Amino acid sequence: DADGTIHLLYETGNEPYCVESSDGGATFTAPLKIVDAASAKPGLEFSVWDAALGKNGQVCVVLGNNAWKLKLPSEQWGLFFTTLDSGAKAFSPLRNMNHEPSEGFSVAADVKGNVSLFWLKGKLIAATSRDGGKNFGAAGELNPTYNPCPCCTASAVYGVDGRLACIY
Repeated sequence: DADGTIHLLYETGNEPYCVESSDGGATFTAPLKIVDAASAKPGLEFSVWDAALGKNGQVCVVLGNNAWKLKLPSEQWGLFFTTLDSGAKAFSPLRNMNHEPSEGFSVAADVKGNVSLFWLKGKLIAATSRDGGKNFGAAGELNPTYNPCPCCTASAVYGVDGRLACIY
């Protein structure tokens, strides 16, 4: 991040964690679970798809899960979002942002508090927040002429000029 802190996300034992290092990777903090206890259910596994650093070093993370394998209702599938504010001791509770079968998840964040989520469901869809991910505007298809295939994924970033870019 802007202060030189390394934010490392990893998975072990089917659980995603985050650690930080402020000494160039010589040492790391104790691991923080990314998935809150209320979201963790027997057999349900969450995987990190993407992460971005936002305003004041906020860590923004998008995840998917294996609800489809467990044959859970399709509204339990989707893009899940959580944040870790600078100095916080835990990630915010997971929020299911689209409640539908989808994939290709990506997140972009900037120093102004803008956070944008992207996903694929036969089309490229996005939703944007202007308040660090607390509230998002309505999700919408970016362009009906875009035609992502089922094997596509998305990747998004805010440039230094403030413009948002996404590839799929």
